[in-house]
Amino acid sequence: MVAMFLLSVLGMIWSGHATYNDELREHGSRTIGLAEYLVSWRLPLGTLRKLGERILADVGLCNADSHAVSARFGRVS
Repeated sequence: MVAMFLLSVLGMIWSGHATYNDELREHGSRTIGLAEYLVSWRLPLGTLRKLGERILADVGLCNADSHAVSARFGRVS
């Protein structure tokens, strides 16, 4: 169970870093390394948003595939 949790967190870090660098490239900014991403505000906000969507989906308040929470509180990847 712990291993699955750690793999999930590592997957969120990897995908969040890749998505953020894609967004930076689209806007002509320099990309950042993984270490810089790990200490940035983007990682905890993205993680909290995803966990919030999952919790709301589990209690039946929103569809996990929808962006209801993202639309209300802003998109953070």
